[in-house]
Amino acid sequence: MSPVALVLQTGDVTRVPIVDDPFRIGRDPACDLCLWDLRVSRRHARVVRLDGGFELASEGRHGIYVNGTKVPRARLRDGDEIALTPPSEPDPIVLRFDNALQGTVLGPGASLTRAWFEREKDRAGPPLVVARYEVLGPLGGATGASAPRLARHRTTGQDVVLSVFPPVPVGAAADAWLRFVTAVAGAAHPALAHVVDGGVDLVEEGAMRWLVSSMVRGRPAAERIPEGAQAPVTAVRRLRALSGGLHLLHSRGVVHANVTPSHVLLRTDGSAVLVGYGRAFLRRDGVFPGASPVLDPAYVAPELRDGGGSRLPTPASDVWGLAAVGHGLMTGRPPDIGGRRLRDAGVALPPALDDLLARALDPESAVRPSAEDLGQGLAFAEASLTTSPGSDA
Repeated sequence: MSPVALVLQTGDVTRVPIVDDPFRIGRDPACDLCLWDLRVSRRHARVVRLDGGFELASEGRHGIYVNGTKVPRARLRDGDEIALTPPSEPDPIVLRFDNALQGTVLGPGASLTRAWFEREKDRAGPPLVVARYEVLGPLGGATGASAPRLARHRTTGQDVVLSVFPPVPVGAAADAWLRFVTAVAGAAHPALAHVVDGGVDLVEEGAMRWLVSSMVRGRPAAERIPEGAQAPVTAVRRLRALSGGLHLLHSRGVVHANVTPSHVLLRTDGSAVLVGYGRAFLRRDGVFPGASPVLDPAYVAPELRDGGGSRLPTPASDVWGLAAVGHGLMTGRPPDIGGRRLRDAGVALPPALDDLLARALDPESAVRPSAEDLGQGLAFAEASLTTSPGSDA
């Protein structure tokens, strides 16, 4: 069966493999391609396999535009451009259908990796990751075979972050990787580094895995925290946005597994972005071999420390890490396991907010709120906070 993919063309060029039938495009975390854009309805459109081809049907009130013409449904051909917003709008959301890229619609029990390689064997040239990207050098002083590297797309000239992971046997582990790529590539949120590409290349040792994310310019929170406390209103605003990104990942079955100050970038406009997917995994499949190390052990959830290293991180572990980052931003140091209250560290917060963050830092993972509940609580608290002197840097 021929591989099929959608290419999202909004700033970053993102290839999104289709592995479900139908493939849904919308603003719901359950959609295969989740667009964090209010112009897109929760279930805007879907692609279904029909009589050996693919059909796009609109489920949103705005309709869809194929090659500039508004249609309720359309039979897709290679190269068709699909607009989810009117083409006349500024910065339209445009997809391109390409039946010669990655991903595939497969029946139950079929191997996604074998279908991938079956398609790739007909393509002459170097491995796909080499054909698409030129490695420019290390990124941020990181070392090791799986460390992220600065790279450039050979065609578009776009600077990206490339990570290449050790090969795994062709089979279940490689299939799990492609499912993971699909899950993270289909998630778009302003507080998440956007995964723009990923896949596997066949090498002697098996399936070499790779992942590409957009380049985010910003200062790591790990550099900001030692400089001292940040205004609570600034920290809470950033935590609220990051919790929204975590909620989207968790809703798609993804655990980030490394929410630490080194993986939170603070941009000059005041926003915060979660980066670094070197330890991320799908809960249904478990952790991938050769995952990158944790960069900030002081920000690791209690259940994963001191003999808990064999335990799998969970969404609750991510929530603890995010609350710990907030503690660091508001106090200038990581939290103590025994002292979770920010007011005890000299931070003046409304009691409800202090209670919320204390629950997020509870040693018992079952006590912690979900990322969604944390975000809702932070949104309520943010409205009650008043701006006080402090730096957004």
